[in-house]
Amino acid sequence: MTAQSPLENHSTVPNAGPLAAERKVRLSKALADLDSKRRLAVLRRAKETPSSLRQAYRRAATGLSSPKAAIRAFCYMCIGYERLEITKCSAYGCPLWCYRPYQKG
Repeated sequence: MTAQSPLENHSTVPNAGPLAAERKVRLSKALADLDSKRRLAVLRRAKETPSSLRQAYRRAATGLSSPKAAIRAFCYMCIGYERLEITKCSAYGCPLWCYRPYQKG
C-alpha cells in the first residue's frame, strides 16, 4: 500500500460529480504550484482547521476563492473558528473589520 502525499489527501467534500472532481484537480494544482515553504504552511494550518471549514481555507489560501470567501476564512481563523465570535469581533484596528461576515443589521 502506498502512502498518499499531503497534496492528495485533502478532500473533505463528498464526491458530487464532475464539478467537484474539477475543483479538486484545480485545488491540487494550486497547492502544488505554491513554493515549498508556503505549501507546507498552508497544509499545516489546514490540518488545524475544523473539517467543516478546511476546504474553504485551502481555496482561500491558494487564491481560488472570492475575496469575500477569503475574508470569511481569515475571520474564522483569527477568531478561533467560532462564528458567533466573528459578530462580536473587537479588533477595530483590523483592516478587514468593516468587511467581516455575519455582521448584525
